Amino acid sequence: MILDLPWLLDFREEYPFDLLFDQDHPKAIAMMGEQAVPELKSYLFDENRDEVTRSYALSCLEKIGIVYRQECLDVITELLQKQEPSSRSLMGLAICTLIHLKAVETIEVIRDVFNRDCVDHTVSGDLEDVEIALGLRFKRDTPKPNYSSLSPEMTQAFNKLHELETARPLVKVGRNDPCPCGSGKKFKKCCLH
Repeated sequence: MILDLPWLLDFREEYPFDLLFDQDHPKAIAMMGEQAVPELKSYLFDENRDEVTRSYALSCLEKIGIVYRQECLDVITELLQKQEPSSRSLMGLAICTLIHLKAVETIEVIRDVFNRDCVDHTVSGDLEDVEIALGLRFKRDTPKPNYSSLSPEMTQAFNKLHELETARPLVKVGRNDPCPCGSGKKFKKCCLH
């Protein structure tokens, strides 16, 4: 029997900046397993809630996605495919969740969201940053964007995250190898272009 998940999620709304919810609460909800996914989806898609509280559902889905990967990826990609340009920060957070889950197979959905200009770049970085974080690109083709609209603390945190993501050892993919995004095409005909 699942606990009253809507109540737990609404309780989060009352304490939006409590560290208990940021760190431990998503782990507790993740223990509910895949049966929590539909309720988290409902919470995430509720446009009457603010983005901070909706993003909490993403944190929970990320934790559940470690075990129930496909169910969680389906919810997140559905959110990204939805036309919601007013939630640019939430879209950036959804992309960050996909990066944390190493969801290379969602790259086409991610590219589409960037092409529709529905992502706050100060949250997830630009498309090249995301492709580098997913291991689909080894270096930037364009100059790094200026994320100066962030506070100095956030800029420093973003740069540190970017350094950590790009410093990790990457598996070298040859031009004629299958593309790591899972498309079935050769790397040179898919993500290398």
